[in-house]
Amino acid sequence: MSKSDTLTHLRNQNLKYIVTCLVWHGCHHITDSMHPRHCPHPYARGGFGTIYRGMLQSGLHVAIKCIESHNDDKFLEQSKGLRRAAREIYVWSRCSHKGILPMLGFIRLKGQIALITPWMESGSLQRHIVRGLLNTPLCTVLGYI
Repeated sequence: MSKSDTLTHLRNQNLKYIVTCLVWHGCHHITDSMHPRHCPHPYARGGFGTIYRGMLQSGLHVAIKCIESHNDDKFLEQSKGLRRAAREIYVWSRCSHKGILPMLGFIRLKGQIALITPWMESGSLQRHIVRGLLNTPLCTVLGYI
């Protein structure tokens, strides 16, 4: 087995373990609920990941947040990205506030795990901040976080 094959195997084992842990902690693994052509192209990119617009088999449009890391050591960064994504999925699954989008679950995507939320046409929090659209309810949510 080559070094590349070994690293791929280790990454896949790490991914399986993380998926198992998230499910054990009550997070919903919904890969099988995604529409087969759920995310062909990135919708937006940010500092820590890529957002895709997808659809569940039920017809609900969703945002797919795939946390990515960029570094020369690809295996190390993918491992860090998996841990960051798992932590965000777990924490978000525990949030309960009327101003925070519910996390519908997570999926396996391109060797990573991605967070799934309902799609919001109004855009991201960053977009609201940049445009000066902060209001009292939004500030209350930020205080909750």
